[in-house]
Amino acid sequence: MSLAQRLANEAEKEGVDVELALQLLDYFKAKTAARGHVDVPDVVDPAQPTHNQALLCWRRYNQFLVCLNENDGDKSACKKIDYLARATCPVAWLAEWKEQREEGTFPGVASPHLPDDDEE
Repeated sequence: MSLAQRLANEAEKEGVDVELALQLLDYFKAKTAARGHVDVPDVVDPAQPTHNQALLCWRRYNQFLVCLNENDGDKSACKKIDYLARATCPVAWLAEWKEQREEGTFPGVASPHLPDDDEE
């Protein structure tokens, strides 16, 4: 079943205008095509199949810090692992770990706090 067919079925089930939903789909397809291909790594780790992703989050965040250390704090060299950590970890955890890094009490990998840690 195609994406358009699934969208039409869901729109009909929810009582939404099917034509409007399909027009919106076309709009987003055109917008995506105009932007070009964006290479985004897969967030799902087949080695971690459980619903509880806490360990995966912790591992990815620490891998990001290791990458920062290896690249002298150059965040652009660690874009992929930064994306994976942010996609896996709850925002509240990231904020708490940032505070801990600022205070020097973070229990994971030691890495200097960067002023642009919050920027995407």
